[in-house]
Amino acid sequence: MSPLDGIVRVVADSDLDGLMAAAVLKASKPELEVHFAHPALLRSGNLDHLIDRQTAICDLPFHKDCGLYLDHHLTNRPTHEEEVEFESTGGICHWRDTPSAARAAFDLMKDELDLSHLEEVMPIVDALDSGGISLQEFMEDGPIIRLSRSLSMSDPEHMQEVMHQFASGMELEDILESHKPRLDELKHEREIMAEIVRNSTTIIDGLAICDLSETGTS
Repeated sequence: MSPLDGIVRVVADSDLDGLMAAAVLKASKPELEVHFAHPALLRSGNLDHLIDRQTAICDLPFHKDCGLYLDHHLTNRPTHEEEVEFESTGGICHWRDTPSAARAAFDLMKDELDLSHLEEVMPIVDALDSGGISLQEFMEDGPIIRLSRSLSMSDPEHMQEVMHQFASGMELEDILESHKPRLDELKHEREIMAEIVRNSTTIIDGLAICDLSETGTS
């Protein structure tokens, strides 16, 4: 029996981790519909119309009405009592102490299908979501970090496209190349902002003061 039996939709966080968790499930069951959200939307009840026993929730707070719950954040972990009640009424709780929700999804589904096309990106997703990335790597702003920065609920078509690319088995290099103009623009924007910050920052007694009031950025 697959954990996705009876699941028809996925509600996932709108960051790279949530997107990759959704991509793993989508690769396992291509007919799944995927919705991206953020924690406040779920907590406020604005997603209740999407959540029932046919819904998988990834990288978001626990919701007792879903069918499959998949996450790694300690603050989102259901209590023992909540988990027992949830599973006694047909829910599947896959909360795991992993570096990312994507890793939890990967581990859940890896025995059901070939996910080798995701093996290259998974360690980077783990590092980004668990604070395992170095300052140097972050400042270098490589293409995967820029891809992560490009994801936003304000551009749902882009999020769906990236998710479908990862789910379909497309190689990481080809995915990054397909978004090169967008990623190059993000790199350019960051370089401009970094220069503005450098030129607007003064060190006084070991305290960095950055005055952006005359830069047109505020």
